[in-house]
Amino acid sequence: MLPFLFLIVGYRRNIKPVLIHIKKSSVPWIVWSTVGFGLVYTPLTFGTVYSSSLL
Repeated sequence: MLPFLFLIVGYRRNIKPVLIHIKKSSVPWIVWSTVGFGLVYTPLTFGTVYSSSLL
């Protein structure tokens, strides 16, 4: 998801503040990225196992 973040923020020309913030508080970024990734892709994976309509 980080490439999409850089595309969106780069379009607005605000990459430097985001990189500074990521450097300053990297642990919360990693934790919440893992949570967000898990909340999106775990149900998607679960749905593909039990429902062929998502394929």
